[in-house]
Amino acid sequence: MNINLQETTMAKEKFKLWYDEKEGVLRGEIYERFDVESLERFYNEATKYTPEQQHYVVGWLYDEAQKMVGKEERKIAKEKGDLVHFKKMALLGAKPVIRMVAQIVMSAQGRGKDFKFFDSEEEALAWIREQKALDKKALATQR
Repeated sequence: MNINLQETTMAKEKFKLWYDEKEGVLRGEIYERFDVESLERFYNEATKYTPEQQHYVVGWLYDEAQKMVGKEERKIAKEKGDLVHFKKMALLGAKPVIRMVAQIVMSAQGRGKDFKFFDSEEEALAWIREQKALDKKALATQR
């Protein structure tokens, strides 16, 4: 699935983050590959949301966002990755090579089951809802 950036107004920013009250998820769209400055801004924006608002994420990766980042960007992502408190992340629009690399990286961090790739937003939201229900059930049995 290819997602092409159609609106030139979106090209001004490399990403957009917002909290979806209805679904109870943090939503994100990444339009272009991050450089050092935009990656710093991304983490600054993400940490403006409460840890609870960060728990469930639905994100879109547009074609231009799927270029491999450089060494400095990877270093920042590694250093600041713990600032984002996601439990489950559903991603849309990723090409097969991105899916494979992400699976390897996340599995190496012990987070391989905490994120999943989808072809449709409906599937992504259904999985997030299921994960939220499982988490709620697990929490209830702990009490």
